[in-house]
Amino acid sequence: MRVAAAQLVCDPGRPVADLADELGDGDRLAALELDGDPASAVRRAFTLSYRALAPGPLRLFRLLGVAPGPEITVPAAAALLNTGERKAAGLLRALDAAHLVESPRPGRYRPHDLLREYAAERARAECGVAERAAALERLLAWYLRHADAATAYGYTPQVRLERDRAGGGAFAGRDEALAWLEDERANLVAAVVRAAEAGPYRTAWQLADELRTYFYQRRHLAAWEDAAQAGLRAARQGGDPLGEAAMLHSLGTLYRHTGEVEASLGYHRSALEGYRLAGFAEGEAAMLCNLGTLYDDMGDMRRAAEWQDRGIRMFRTLDRPGLLGPALSNSSAVDVQLGELRRAVDRATEAIGIYGRQETSSGTVTAMINRGQAHRLLGEPDRALADGRAAARLCRELSQRHNEASAHDLLARVHGDAGRPDAAFAHAERALEIAVETSTPKDEADALTTLGELHRADGRSDRAEARLTEALDAAASRGLRRQEAEAHVGLARLRDGSRAYEAAAGHAERALAIARGQGLRLVECRAHHALATLCRALRDPERAGRHASRARHIRAETGFRPARLG
Repeated sequence: MRVAAAQLVCDPGRPVADLADELGDGDRLAALELDGDPASAVRRAFTLSYRALAPGPLRLFRLLGVAPGPEITVPAAAALLNTGERKAAGLLRALDAAHLVESPRPGRYRPHDLLREYAAERARAECGVAERAAALERLLAWYLRHADAATAYGYTPQVRLERDRAGGGAFAGRDEALAWLEDERANLVAAVVRAAEAGPYRTAWQLADELRTYFYQRRHLAAWEDAAQAGLRAARQGGDPLGEAAMLHSLGTLYRHTGEVEASLGYHRSALEGYRLAGFAEGEAAMLCNLGTLYDDMGDMRRAAEWQDRGIRMFRTLDRPGLLGPALSNSSAVDVQLGELRRAVDRATEAIGIYGRQETSSGTVTAMINRGQAHRLLGEPDRALADGRAAARLCRELSQRHNEASAHDLLARVHGDAGRPDAAFAHAERALEIAVETSTPKDEADALTTLGELHRADGRSDRAEARLTEALDAAASRGLRRQEAEAHVGLARLRDGSRAYEAAAGHAERALAIARGQGLRLVECRAHHALATLCRALRDPERAGRHASRARHIRAETGFRPARLG
């Protein structure tokens, strides 16, 4: 800052923004040199401190210019140097004493960004290409090894490509592993990006793939995108078709959860083709199921069921229960919307059993939520409540933010059906809060619809209209057809209550059209029921009878028992 200020004093006509631009681009160390005042040059000051170091700290400082990421720990520095942790700790303390790094907290060190640039200069000038490459490769291997160990605690990708996994990097338990992942997140992403630029290319996409489930569950969406895109570049640069398919898979999953439907479809289809051409059957089956889940999000239940059933058949043939469990769990959500409620319960229960036999709880939550929804729609509120509570508890225990909104939404509806508004509103507001925090449009639209229905049932029409309109806008803008149809049903019931029958009929007809087109049997039933009520109010008994008959037929076929919130 002193040098920058001096430059502005020496050139009073120079805009501050001009100097800021120069510092932001190119050689910032050279930009901070003052003509006629060599003692002020930042590089000279750094050089004086650097030359005063003993050989050990001198070498470490140079290699910090090779290390990706903003910080480095003692074990990572040991890997960089190919030495023991005790020696690395002493060298880092020496750099700290020389003010060439700072320690934001015990065991972690970081150089100022200008010092990092200077370290990179020294590394290029004083270390050979082979030495720099070997140091970087050791550090990247250390990150990959520790990421393997940390993700084993509930963050292991369901589909993993075969590769050698070196031992080491053990953690005492899930909390310690998660803390390491959180602390190292920026370094890990930087490691992927650096490996994609400089190699080894396989390390880039392998590390990105290993972190995929962690990024997903913790909703680190920006980090996920940066890592997966870098991994994709690396796989293509290295000519690795399986690595490329894995990164396409990762990006397809990411964009599904950010609501970017068309992008997600494209990446998933490309991943399916990549896995198929490479002969990786597990990946192919996973993409079939993922495409089914994506069509579920889009509200196209018939296509969702078709794709998921194909994937389930492949997993059964492959005898891979660990992959069959998630497929069954996801397909149970489709069964709920198709009105196959008993099959939804059966598939979710089978999935829960698989997870139990594998002694893993990470996938149980989704199956419990789906089974709870089916129980609620079958008129079994006690079972629905039990599943919802168990799912919410597991979400907290496992830090599963990605499922927590759905668990609270289920509990909100169960309590709302039972006439417990305080509990219902608390869960619905929590569901909305989490959906917004985790940037999950589908969950946000669901929570808004639930809040709208709760306000309607509570007689607060203005608030109900605001929430249901928000839900409709959010769903329509993201192509979430099921949520769009459900918001229309909610608005139809609200307009009916205020005797705005024509407007209500318009919403109900739109809901019915979407439901028929997408195979949303239960939404279709609710739309028919709403139209039957409206037609009676409009003194059209013939149409009312037709809609009522159709609603009864769907209830008889599906076992659907409409509750207070529908």
